[in-house]
Amino acid sequence: MSISSIGSSTGSTSADTNITNNQSLGQQDFLNIMMAEMTNQDPMSPQDDTQFLAELAQFSTVNGVNTITQDMGQIQATALLGKTVTAMNMVNGVNTPVNGVVQAVSYTSSGVNITVNNQDIPLSDVQSVQ
Repeated sequence: MSISSIGSSTGSTSADTNITNNQSLGQQDFLNIMMAEMTNQDPMSPQDDTQFLAELAQFSTVNGVNTITQDMGQIQATALLGKTVTAMNMVNGVNTPVNGVVQAVSYTSSGVNITVNNQDIPLSDVQSVQ
């Protein structure tokens, strides 16, 4: 007994757009894909559930590593408080060096920033610490 496909998609979906714009998948995207795989699998030869659990475990591990990396960035930035740093800051489209004491640390959705000479600078732009 053969089973024909239910339908096909020729247009882009919102998931396609998210991947293009963000260039990454989140945990919810992964779960949506996994549910779509389970819903649309061939009932005569279903996928092994252990494969799905292994994929979920791998995704959870990657998610945990990303969280640890983010937390380490916050710890590193906090350790810079009161220290003199040299960083590059984009001002009017030009990279300019900034030297000064780290006055504050802020955590935003785009990452960790430090404040030097009243300028917010991404932690990744710090070049040296004295």
